Amino acid sequence: MAEITIKGKAYPIHFGLRTLNRFAIMRNEEFSDILTAKNALASFDAIVELAVMGLNDGAERAGSDHRFTENDVWDIFEEEPELILIVSEMFVESITPLAERLGKLPNAKRPTTKRRQK
Repeated sequence: MAEITIKGKAYPIHFGLRTLNRFAIMRNEEFSDILTAKNALASFDAIVELAVMGLNDGAERAGSDHRFTENDVWDIFEEEPELILIVSEMFVESITPLAERLGKLPNAKRPTTKRRQK
């Protein structure tokens, strides 16, 4: 799991499938649209939302009770604007291999239900 340094302290950050799915639902977008950094990082609001989710998922995976709000992240970015680029870069580094792996999956056949003959 990756870490990001905020005000001199390291925090875990994680952009996994759960984060991407929740982000897509929150933005009312298709999951496949989120798999490109261009779509996911289209606005400051989106970057803040991703940062909140990534930091909170990272904290949860690390067993920490610390949670961030959007206001927390806006304040962090205001004080340390370089973190906007760092979070964006971390997101791209996380989703690129994920998108590549998903793109290599064979098209699975849809399960069918067969009726029992009486």
